[in-house]
Amino acid sequence: MGQSRPVRAASCGLASLPALGIVPAMRPLLLLCCLLGLLQSAELEHVKLQLNYFHQFQFAGYYAADRNGYFTDEGLAVEIAELAPDMEAEHEVLNGRAQFAIYSARIISDWAVGHDLALVAIIHQRNPDVLLVRDSSPWLTLNDILSDPKARLVGPVSSNTLELNLAIAALGRNPEKVFGRHKTTGDLERFVKGEIDVLPGYATNEPARLLELGVATRPLLYRADGHSPFFGDSLICRGELLRQRPDLVNRFRRACLRGWAWALSNQQQAVRIITEHWASAYQPSGPQQLLNEANALDSVIDRTVIELGTISVPRLEAIASQLRAAQLPGLVRCELIWQPSDPSRTWLSLSIWALSIAAAACLILLLAIVVTRRRLLGATLTQQRLMDLAESFLLFQAQAEGTSRLRFLQASPSVSVILGRSRSSYLSDPDALLRQVVGEDRPALLDAVTAAISQRRALRHRFRITHPEHDKARHLLLQAIPRYGSDPLEFDGMILDLTAEADAAEALLEVQRRLQTAQRNESLGLLAGGVAHDFNNLLGAIRGNAELAMSRLPDTHEARPRLQRVLQASDRAAGLVRQILAYAGKGTIEVRPINLVEECKVLRDLLKHAIPANVRLELDSPPILPEVQFDPAQLQQVLVNLIVNAAESYDGADGVVAIKLASLPGDPACIAVEISDRGCGMSQETQVRMFEPYFTTKKTGHGLGLAAVQGIITASGSQLLCTSRIGQGTTFTLRIPLMARRNPQVRVESPRPVAGKHVLVVDDDELMRDTASQMVRELGYVVDSVSGGEEALRRLSDPQRPYVAVILDCAMPDLDGTEVARRLRAAEDRLPLVLCSGMVEANRIGTGILDRRTRFLAKPFSKAMLDRTLRLLLRPDGEDDSSSSTFASMQRESSVFLSIRGNRNPGPGPHP
Repeated sequence: MGQSRPVRAASCGLASLPALGIVPAMRPLLLLCCLLGLLQSAELEHVKLQLNYFHQFQFAGYYAADRNGYFTDEGLAVEIAELAPDMEAEHEVLNGRAQFAIYSARIISDWAVGHDLALVAIIHQRNPDVLLVRDSSPWLTLNDILSDPKARLVGPVSSNTLELNLAIAALGRNPEKVFGRHKTTGDLERFVKGEIDVLPGYATNEPARLLELGVATRPLLYRADGHSPFFGDSLICRGELLRQRPDLVNRFRRACLRGWAWALSNQQQAVRIITEHWASAYQPSGPQQLLNEANALDSVIDRTVIELGTISVPRLEAIASQLRAAQLPGLVRCELIWQPSDPSRTWLSLSIWALSIAAAACLILLLAIVVTRRRLLGATLTQQRLMDLAESFLLFQAQAEGTSRLRFLQASPSVSVILGRSRSSYLSDPDALLRQVVGEDRPALLDAVTAAISQRRALRHRFRITHPEHDKARHLLLQAIPRYGSDPLEFDGMILDLTAEADAAEALLEVQRRLQTAQRNESLGLLAGGVAHDFNNLLGAIRGNAELAMSRLPDTHEARPRLQRVLQASDRAAGLVRQILAYAGKGTIEVRPINLVEECKVLRDLLKHAIPANVRLELDSPPILPEVQFDPAQLQQVLVNLIVNAAESYDGADGVVAIKLASLPGDPACIAVEISDRGCGMSQETQVRMFEPYFTTKKTGHGLGLAAVQGIITASGSQLLCTSRIGQGTTFTLRIPLMARRNPQVRVESPRPVAGKHVLVVDDDELMRDTASQMVRELGYVVDSVSGGEEALRRLSDPQRPYVAVILDCAMPDLDGTEVARRLRAAEDRLPLVLCSGMVEANRIGTGILDRRTRFLAKPFSKAMLDRTLRLLLRPDGEDDSSSSTFASMQRESSVFLSIRGNRNPGPGPHP
């Protein structure tokens, strides 16, 4: 896979010296430099660089050094070898098959066992080796996965991953016995399918590839503080080479660092070099994947903080110390670390060069006599030479034809790069460039050219063209001035490519637009949060009083159906509040059993009047299906988005949206919901981007519908599949896990006597306080009520208090319920507590107070919910064991209910 480059020709000949304005006294020195440069480049020294992985942007600096001639400048011809299966890069150096290689911090262990390896430069100042888990998984640190079955844990390709082995050893485990096997081809696809839980990879590679496949990931922390002195890719050679050929090592290092500086500043050109000249034989990568890797590599190299290639000996000592503390080999050998050249050696080299100059003086004088007699090019550069030097812009000479046309007379070679076609095509056809101009920009360009010709004045105009090698239009700036006295009129000018600047300006506008959207959403969130609390208090009072009134009426009373309607309306209003909070990023997720058949029937009837009249909804489902686990409001949001999108795909034409429910024969643990249409369909490009926030193909769309659907599906553990073809329609298949079977032991026992037991109700809202108090009285308890947290603490501080439980509102003006709970738990008071709120944020309820004697109820709640909660809290200690299924169920429900979208992970909970 290695490639070499020929010696680059000099950019200007000897005959050009007079035209450059070089005085005769300086010419011999310049000629000497040219001669010595030619002698130096006559023979290139061949060396081999062995990579430690497949060709990708991870090694872009070395490719750039080769293609840009930086190795040639140092007198080197470098073979860059891709890592082959069952090969170790460091062994290639130790065995003499390669002079240089890419390695890692493992060199510190090799030093301890006597390997003669020299550290030349550290390129990746941060270690990019990671263990990836799904973003929705509960694991945060390495310690979290150690209890997972070995069959679902995959280790890195090499068993010598130093930082990982050190972290495992620090946890008291044998690194060789944690993982079931090492990473192999196809593990990335197995991770996407959910067959394995942990995937080793590179921070600059696998996360972006998985995200393109719809799987969001995050790396496991090896240490709780996340700090690590370990580094990634480094440049090494044999110690013998550093001792005997320091000049070779210095030249190779300089060229590599020049290549890295260029590659990091010119990422797109570097990607093009890789795809054209260094495509991997084992793991092909597309341009977009390489660009994603390039963007991620900036934080790994971290050159804004640490100079490229820096080697810190204290940092190496810190790594060695950690290794020795874990009974692993670690030693720093300073004599095997590259150091800057000794100034005395530099002066010695300069002296040798001075002697060489003196020895060649006679030859230089003879050449100077010849050069002074030959003045071939005159005092100035010709216009053609100037054009040949233009690389980043296009220089041209043009002649006016008629009143609105310019014909190119001459153009620099860069015309083919900037405009996209050969120079001859533009010199022979005066309308070739005009045909490339974007249609809406063409009239303005013609007007500007006409004005410049008619008034014989300078021309300056911006326009866009189509380019055969680029998908997007290119932004160009044309500047030209008329040549004095020319007849017919001629212009000298240049064309600059301003596409990068235009893209940057467009990106800035997009960022500003998204910032404004985020600010609007934040305002909506603040408004929704404030309204939700008060509104849910009102709903709690309405629902609670309706339930209390209904319990006093006989079953045949004519008012019972009306009160039942009040309860239904209250529940629907509570669901609407949850939807508003969820859209504003402050909502809660309440997972519970759902009958999909009934939910889809209700949605079908509701949406008949919300979709175009000429589009018909058809529901195909068996009479009975097992229940599934999902949040009702979020399920409605997902189905409504998919159904409305399907209806709108007909764009005014008649059509049918089919909703089909079925069990999956191959997966009995899931139910499939299929929503299909025969509308316009989607292209492959649209399908790739359809889940991106703010991406939309609708004229009035906001681009958040499918993005929200994707987030809900991922968080719920479900799957969403899509098939679509232009003109044939689209089918979305939603696979939802069935509800886990309930353990009969989880049920609460038959009612226990509660007569005479006292309960304290604390709520600042009078209606809600009165309703909750009456519910508790009807459950058989003796009730006291107060309106604030301070008064509650005063009553609870009484050693003779009669209360067996407290019902606390989370949001009160003087002292909210969560703070009351924290103070009680801080004082080791284990009094059972029920926390209630119409709107609560995750950062206001920490897991520290969600113990076995604390429960949470969302307003509005029913009397039955309150009764069940109090009975669970008041069970005897012997029955309320954290290891019991009852307590585990309580913890799972609390975790799921308190997972706030847009905040932290919910913690341990039910998994499909």
